[in-house]
Amino acid sequence: MKRILTATTAAFSSGILLGFLAFAGVSDDDDGAVQNPPPGVIEPMPGSSVAGCQLTEQKCSNPYTIRTGVGKPVTFSNTDNTAHTITSGTTKTGPDGAFDSGLVLSGSTYEIVITQRGEYDWFCLVHPWRTGMIIVW
Repeated sequence: MKRILTATTAAFSSGILLGFLAFAGVSDDDDGAVQNPPPGVIEPMPGSSVAGCQLTEQKCSNPYTIRTGVGKPVTFSNTDNTAHTITSGTTKTGPDGAFDSGLVLSGSTYEIVITQRGEYDWFCLVHPWRTGMIIVW
């Protein structure tokens, strides 16, 4: 089996994990505008822990599709107030094993470096309506 990526993630404590189990509201900036993340960074959209965000133009991730070169890092920065995952595959077929962040807690990041060209669908195991795509050229 070829190794197609490397991954790192921020560590988390069990105390923060307990906070994940509690439901909390999501708030935007004061003006309600969504700021674009830096290049190579995927962030959850505000409110993406609640079903329905997939019906918006941005879906539940900012950006929904990210394009990068082989060997360039892609970072999932969890700017939301609840934990998410970024897991390769689709909600219809399940995880495909290319990458899986595990739980990325609020304020934490997960970085992947994909070493093969292709299109990589991903979804959140916790919030399966949160999906996206990484295109590697």
